[in-house]
Amino acid sequence: ESYNLFPTNSSGVNIGIAVNVTEGAGIAFHVQQSFFTNLKTSLLDEYIRTIETGKIEDILFSHDFGMGDSTFFKVFLNLTNMELHEFGLDTSASYLELHEAEPNLELFISDLNMKATLDFHFGTEPYFLDDHGDGHFYLGKTSIRLGYAIERINGRPTFVTKSATVDSEDFSLVLDGSADFSRVITQMSAALEQLVKTNINDYILGVVDATITPLINGAITSKYNLEYKITDDVVIDLSSSVDPIFTDEHMSLFFKAAARQISQDSPPFRENLRVPSEVDTSGRQLQIGISDFIFNSTLYSLFKTGFLKLDTQNFNGTSFPVPASNFFIIFPTLAEKYGAEDDVFFRVTVQETVNPPYVEIVDGYLHAYLD
Repeated sequence: ESYNLFPTNSSGVNIGIAVNVTEGAGIAFHVQQSFFTNLKTSLLDEYIRTIETGKIEDILFSHDFGMGDSTFFKVFLNLTNMELHEFGLDTSASYLELHEAEPNLELFISDLNMKATLDFHFGTEPYFLDDHGDGHFYLGKTSIRLGYAIERINGRPTFVTKSATVDSEDFSLVLDGSADFSRVITQMSAALEQLVKTNINDYILGVVDATITPLINGAITSKYNLEYKITDDVVIDLSSSVDPIFTDEHMSLFFKAAARQISQDSPPFRENLRVPSEVDTSGRQLQIGISDFIFNSTLYSLFKTGFLKLDTQNFNGTSFPVPASNFFIIFPTLAEKYGAEDDVFFRVTVQETVNPPYVEIVDGYLHAYLD
């Protein structure tokens, strides 16, 4: 039988044959520049408003040096009574922009500034160094510009640092303690301040590439699995299969999104793996293009592994009876044999001797075919 699942005029859903397609992908995410602009307006502004001056939670750090279960030496640094006195950021001038040429993503943070005070205690056990006192940290108006490309590396979209610049008016870290340690830190911060004012941009790209970029890619790796197991025998491949596309107005990310049996590389109809790639620039900020290959590869893999079975009398140990009266309109003869409140159960099995179930798009409707 054939069933129309979604009419063409469903809210936010457009179903039809795509004019422009990208081969080798089953799902595409199209994000317009206006999405990032509105994200900054709504989320960044709200986040900045939540940052209040006042006490900051203490930071306690310690590290043990030893061998096996034995500790020979311990170093600790306790930062207490920390207080944020000033924090500022010009959100109106800050932005995240898309570019067709590299860097494809450009983040600009305008006029970041902060001032904080703290108490510190730096020491060792057994006693070798014991330095405690107070200090202050000050960052004058600083603008930061970071440029990234997104490349497809080992099946994942990966951020690659392309540019980094800093424009800072002033920076200082002063510690007033009881030992030489704090004076050394203060001298180092003075040297760093001079570096920031003169030639920080000779080094900042390497610093960003070694610190910030790995954090971004690490977050992606920890949250994004290349495969998702649907059943014990069927997985869906979520790897990035086509290089991202950037323009000055939008970016597109492509993923395979193809289900397969664990024992096979792919379904036999892989030539149908293609996804709509056109972008509606007149409206929606985030658009998703989906290929019917996602549905068909999933149905085919479940069909071949014998998973398309349903028994409402014993579904994972639970039964789901339906009163017979619900079917009297469709099957009037049931009323001759069963009472209105008699329980009806279904046991449905898709046989491997028939055609596998599939879906297709016809005249703006998504049709499902079940033998």
